[in-house]
Amino acid sequence: YQRRVHGDSFISNTMTDIEDSSMFCFQCEQTFEGKGCISEKGVCGKTPEVAALQDLLIEVVKKIATYASLARTVGYANKATDIWILDALFATLTNVNFDEKRMDEYLREGALKLKAVQVAYAEACAKKGTYPKGVKNGDWEYKPNLKTLIEEGRMFILTKEPEDINVKSTKQLTLYGLKGCAAYLHHAMRLGFEDDAIYDMLNGILYKITTNLTFEEAIGVSLKTGELGYKILEILDKANTTSYGHPEPTTVRMTPLKGKCLLVSGHDLKDLELVLKQSAGKGINVYTHGEMLPCNAYPKLKGYKHLVGHYGGPWQNQKVDFHNFPGPILMTTNCIIEPRKTYINRIFTRCAVGWPGVAHIPKDDMSVVIESALKEPGFTADAPKKELVIGFAHHTVLSLAGVIVDAVKKGAIKHFFLIGGCDGTESELSLIHISEPTRPRLISYAVFCLKKK
Repeated sequence: YQRRVHGDSFISNTMTDIEDSSMFCFQCEQTFEGKGCISEKGVCGKTPEVAALQDLLIEVVKKIATYASLARTVGYANKATDIWILDALFATLTNVNFDEKRMDEYLREGALKLKAVQVAYAEACAKKGTYPKGVKNGDWEYKPNLKTLIEEGRMFILTKEPEDINVKSTKQLTLYGLKGCAAYLHHAMRLGFEDDAIYDMLNGILYKITTNLTFEEAIGVSLKTGELGYKILEILDKANTTSYGHPEPTTVRMTPLKGKCLLVSGHDLKDLELVLKQSAGKGINVYTHGEMLPCNAYPKLKGYKHLVGHYGGPWQNQKVDFHNFPGPILMTTNCIIEPRKTYINRIFTRCAVGWPGVAHIPKDDMSVVIESALKEPGFTADAPKKELVIGFAHHTVLSLAGVIVDAVKKGAIKHFFLIGGCDGTESELSLIHISEPTRPRLISYAVFCLKKK
């Protein structure tokens, strides 16, 4: 693909640039010139130091997952280890955690997890009367020095790994798929929905990408990751709809109301529920932001009357939106961008999210963000009303299948646009722009994080 877009010289030129740089990151579509961030700071704000720590963390995660996968073959599994692997993968996803200290914590915990699973695997093998399988480069020791850890992490810049470029690229594709899987499974797990077989499958794939593979084998592992993603999304859908009901067509206010306010961004429905429960009766209007827009269509969540609507545009506009929002912001997941000084003292992070200098809420007690909402001025007047109808999820759409098919047969509907992907900065991603010319006889169905702009 890169050769087709950028020419035959792309690979060799980029390789040379990366070898001379202190970081390389190309896991998001915003990456510099579509090639990869190799400067002193990534497009997302990631520093070379954080990039190195995340590269190192991924290597530690692979080692732990390898032993966890092998241990399952002799009857040993540890849920706490499986969950830690999820959280660590999630923390390295785009625009999630940029905090060196938090990365250091993950690495320190990882060393303990690795040692524990190594011992457990050996003991489980002894009980079975078998010998532990040898693991190449399976050991790792934590060094209590951030500078040393950063230097070690730089050893794992992608191009410094000697391997066929097609196999290497396919393994990276698999890794990024697993990061997404970890994020979705994390959300389902928080609602009490998980499957031990999923942990087994995820750890097994992580183990596979540490081994020598042919290109055909690497493709097979990547396809297995797609299968894993499908199974996890099935679990997440069940978790969300069992916990909060099936989304239903709902008119959502897109402009603020007078009063104290609190903004919830990210993707975590459980955190929104915690905020709504703990802020009830306190005179605080709660708004969703970004990818949280669909939450307004879940029956149980919209049952909270102080969930009054949605505020702001897509994630990349947050520096303006958060600056203008006169209350605290809770980042439950990605995408966090370097906060401006005007709101850094009233933005809070949860779970895997982190930014240096931003207050983190480690447990389910939301009192600190609620207290901030009561302290901040809030909106002084109602803004002119603007509304958006949402909630056309699969349950609603399939319930209208007969009506839709009949409309197609009668010529009332001529086109369907199914739009997927992530809401980027490009104007052509606007669903309204795409559908405008033939709106009367067209249905646009977005299965991605598009927000009204």
